[in-house]
Amino acid sequence: MRKVKENVIAYTIDKAIFGDFSILVNNGEVVVKAPWYFSRQRIQEAIKENKNWILKKLKEMEKVSLFKTTKILGVNYAVKIISRNVKSPELNLNNNYIEIILPSRIKGKNNSQIIDIILNKMYTKLAENHLENVFEEIRIETGLAPEDYKVISNQKEIAKFNFDTKEIYINPRIMELDENCIKYIIIHELCHLKYKTHAKGFYKMLKAYFPKYERYDEILKDYKF
Repeated sequence: MRKVKENVIAYTIDKAIFGDFSILVNNGEVVVKAPWYFSRQRIQEAIKENKNWILKKLKEMEKVSLFKTTKILGVNYAVKIISRNVKSPELNLNNNYIEIILPSRIKGKNNSQIIDIILNKMYTKLAENHLENVFEEIRIETGLAPEDYKVISNQKEIAKFNFDTKEIYINPRIMELDENCIKYIIIHELCHLKYKTHAKGFYKMLKAYFPKYERYDEILKDYKF
């Protein structure tokens, strides 16, 4: 088998002693199956004759394939993967789905890790843009504010208070949660400005700023913070 490129159509030739001539379009690839006696010119002419059909099939292959779903601010988004002739992965956030465009050269490989990296970068950018407003809103409502906060992806906790620096470290995946959950987690961490442990005074302070904290403790029981 050998790879040939004619204009915009790249195709692989598979010659055999037996079998008829055919053009197959599958998984974004064009494979020409031809008897051994077919010349390269004859194959090229067949490609040209079927060019419109081949391009149409390739375009159909670009159509979305569902990878999984994920959440942004508590809303489910379908993650749709498109294979296209691009140099590097791209991400577009639409009204009801996340579109990830992967280079055609890596199609068919195990892309789960690549997709997770792309989604983590998306969450990081969303967190950096969104959390500033959340912290400012809480500061106005409660008067509480950390020395600083940092978005850090390589931590197990969804949020963590650093008692030495008075900073809050936040996992970008916090952006999967709805606004109330995010607000609760941040207020929870800010209460550590006064209390190092979850003592009685800590929960009294937490309740004063977030009366429904027990409900959100239950909602967020699978998250560490």
